[in-house]
Amino acid sequence: MGHVSRRKHRSLRKIAARIVQVLAILLCLAAAADFVYNASLATDCFTDNIDPFVQEEKTRVGVDNEDCRVKIMRRDNHLRVDALAALLSVGLAIGATVVLSSAHRRTKRLMLTTEAVVLVLTLAYSLLWIYAGR
Repeated sequence: MGHVSRRKHRSLRKIAARIVQVLAILLCLAAAADFVYNASLATDCFTDNIDPFVQEEKTRVGVDNEDCRVKIMRRDNHLRVDALAALLSVGLAIGATVVLSSAHRRTKRLMLTTEAVVLVLTLAYSLLWIYAGR
């Protein structure tokens, strides 16, 4: 592959950033939909706490059996992974938006460096959180 002009290189970078941005948004939407689905399935193991003598708001109480405990733990881990996927996709979308912005090069570099540090810390914290929940 021969020499690529600066204009062509910039154009390819913007196309790649646009693709990453669209994929990150789709990943975030998929993670949010899966989060909602798993959260609704986790409510199957809860019943309404109905006390005829109390006129307060109804509360949800977990069913006390082994199957429900396992289901709730499994769903909780799925929810954590979905939340992590959503966080990472938002970070990727922000990074792609910074690349596509018309900000000065030093400003972009500062923003991308800050975002990378925040993403690494978020990823490390989230992975520790996921493995601590097991």
